[in-house]
Order: sequence, then C-alpha cells, then structure tokens
Amino acid sequence: MRRAQLPLAMSQGFHPKPRVSYYGALSLGFSSRDEVMEIVLEGEHDVHAVTASLNAASVPGLEFYDPEPLAGSTSRIKAVSFDYETVIPDRLADGLASKVAGILAAETVPVSKSKGREIDLKRGLLALSFQGGLLYTRLAVQDGPEATMREVLAALGLGAELFRSLFPVRTKTNLA
Repeated sequence: MRRAQLPLAMSQGFHPKPRVSYYGALSLGFSSRDEVMEIVLEGEHDVHAVTASLNAASVPGLEFYDPEPLAGSTSRIKAVSFDYETVIPDRLADGLASKVAGILAAETVPVSKSKGREIDLKRGLLALSFQGGLLYTRLAVQDGPEATMREVLAALGLGAELFRSLFPVRTKTNLA
C-alpha cells in the first residue's frame, strides 16, 4: 500500500491501524488463487486507478483484480462459499469416483476436526466431483465449526496424503 502511495484510512484509538481486511483465512500450507481484500482509503478514489496502482507496486505473482467500491464506512463484503481444486495423482485415483458418489448419496458424513470435535461434512459440502484427475469441492461458510479440505480428504480416505501428494488450491471466493 505504501509503495502504491495509497492514503490508507486508519482506525481510531490509542494504536491506530490501517483499515484493511482479508476474508476466509487459510490454514498453513494451503494456497489460493482468489482472495478477497477490503481496503478503506481516505477520500474518494477511482477503484480502477487504485487497482492499477496496486498492480504496478506489487511483487511478481500477486495481482489485484475485480475492484468494487464499497459505500459507507462498514464492511459490506460477505463470503458465502469457497471453491477448491485438488490434483489427484493416478496412484490415488483408483476408486475415488465411487467414494465421491458415496459421500454425495449419504444423508450425513460424520468427520472429526483436528481437536476431536465431530461435525457433519454434508452440512457444509455444496459440491464434490472427481473428473480427469481433478477433485472439485465447494464448501459453504458456516456458523460454528466448518468443514475444510482437511475433512473432505479424510472422508475420502486421503487425509494422510495432505501436503505429501495432495495440495488443495482455493480457486474462488464466492461472495453474497
């Protein structure tokens, strides 16, 4: 922001901080090709000029796109779901389509979170498919404990392969 020479709005109080927000933080090890960031600037600015400034000052590989102006002083952005793609190596693909079909056909799919809390994977699973070596998943944003790609892969019997052979990538943040 400083290199782009943008006049960031600051929070009020004893320790003012830039008014910048990120949505849907990922766990360590996960990558993303589509993150949402809210930046509050002092004064009025053309969103396309701000995006051009950010891209000109950005490091290689980090690109800003699809700017939207927000009216008012409070956050208006709300993520409703996230899309993921996971490349499945051939050695792990055998029988995966039938496991996906089994999850989709089940009424409930109980899975354990990392601290032992059990959740129903189906409550947050909006889409799941396996085709051409690619696992596509859409997970809903929920109140309370959410299903993550860690639980999806565990339900498919692939949990032990996470970050060994499987590297899920968030491909889309779906907004309300």
